[in-house]
Amino acid sequence: MFGDVAYVSYLNSFYMDVAAYLFMLQATVLYVRVLRWRRHKDWILLVISCLLLVTAKPQHAVLGFPVALLFLAQKGGSGTKRPVWVAIALVLVGIAVLCLRYAAPRVKRQERRYRMRALLFLFSLIVGANAQSQMRNTITFSGGWAQNVGGNCCGESAPSLSLSYAYRLFPHVDVEAGIVTALSLGTEVRGANYDIRADDRFMWVPFGLRGVLPLRRHRVEVSAAAGGAYEKYSVGNPADFVGLVSRDGWGGYASVAAAVALDGRRHFWLAASPHLFFANINQGYAHDRWFVLTVGIGLRF
Repeated sequence: MFGDVAYVSYLNSFYMDVAAYLFMLQATVLYVRVLRWRRHKDWILLVISCLLLVTAKPQHAVLGFPVALLFLAQKGGSGTKRPVWVAIALVLVGIAVLCLRYAAPRVKRQERRYRMRALLFLFSLIVGANAQSQMRNTITFSGGWAQNVGGNCCGESAPSLSLSYAYRLFPHVDVEAGIVTALSLGTEVRGANYDIRADDRFMWVPFGLRGVLPLRRHRVEVSAAAGGAYEKYSVGNPADFVGLVSRDGWGGYASVAAAVALDGRRHFWLAASPHLFFANINQGYAHDRWFVLTVGIGLRF
């Protein structure tokens, strides 16, 4: 696939995307050369290439943020002092902000301010996370039980499986996202002339922030989280006349958790966590409330 002509067919054009593409390739090579050989001329060419990449087209100025993160990720082990990496990153971010603010196509002022603040907020979070410990990623696979506490639809309880990912932004703050399911709800509706087995299930996609309190020399952690959630209710045998139809929408979640390290290097964790999911969807007619209790194994790296 890397020999496809589509990669180079538009190079014979006057689109500024071509210039940005070439400057990106050049900056990639020079970045590796700087890490390997630390030559001053490579340094100068790298900075120039990155500046040309960010300023080649106003819409591409947003690339200045991930490029700046590559410089911030360096700890000085390549022979270059840490302040040099930080200074280059800040210059790239400043130029990117100027291009997005004054050179990008005009949009509504309020929408433009929102986009700019969102980018700066995301960049500041990642910059703060850059100084933390090496193991900041945690993947957890869990199983448990889901209980309907709303009582206005569907089954009463069902087995649950979940997969989650958390990134340690700060020593006591994680950003997390995942998938939680309630399988085989077993909803059944009976009437004088019908008996419907819905074959239904729930799926939630939670995303939010988690506050973490380490205990016992960081071998035990207790935490609490809250955020938004996407909810999907699927019905294999829909029946409109009794309200058994698939639906989806947005809601929220809250949870607490406790985890303990299983090994000396704290790579493997045993965690237990109750969740409360809530959503008012289907034009407000469905008030879903589910309590999910899971126990799982986490891998931290």
